[in-house]
Amino acid sequence: MLSGLELLWSALLSLGMLLSLETQLRWGASPVGPGELLISLWLLPGILILLCRFAGEVAPGFWELTLFWAIFSVALSGGAVEMMATGTVVDSSLVTHDIIAYSLLVVLTSVLLTLPGAAQRLRLVQRSTVVLGTILALLQTANAWGLFTLSGVDPWYWERLRGWSDNPNVFGLFCLLVGFCAIALAENEVYPGRKILTLACAAATLSLGWLS
Repeated sequence: MLSGLELLWSALLSLGMLLSLETQLRWGASPVGPGELLISLWLLPGILILLCRFAGEVAPGFWELTLFWAIFSVALSGGAVEMMATGTVVDSSLVTHDIIAYSLLVVLTSVLLTLPGAAQRLRLVQRSTVVLGTILALLQTANAWGLFTLSGVDPWYWERLRGWSDNPNVFGLFCLLVGFCAIALAENEVYPGRKILTLACAAATLSLGWLS
């Protein structure tokens, strides 16, 4: 039986990942918003648990994940070398942003995979991502249709729905993320009620994505 704390902790990560895409909710020009803060709050106890329980053993898939990030880093480094060799002008702030974002992603995926009960936790994160993502997508659409307003937020980019993101493409990717997670979750659901609910979430989010 899952504890309420475990469910809350998984929902915290899901909400943080989803809100990290809502760039209009960030404070001014700061690259940090509620999503990044929630992810950090999830990571801190996870890192502490690993430090306290580490016994020289790693999860079976840890080295595969390490290899993936190593190849990814080499590819990015090769692109940076080519950029410097050809004299291509690139905004350094964008490069710094990507370095910070990918570093956070490396830590996040490593902690997720290495913590005890990783498979069950990933399942919980997937389920809470589908539920919370569908709710957030519906709230953004309701905001765009004028059912309520948020200070400093413009949900439309001309005729394209962008929700609480600066870019409508991000809202489209948000809906694809939640929709495909819901489809994958429905494929493995045993209970008919849950399967219908997850498919409804997939239909809702994928349909709203067309508005972007």
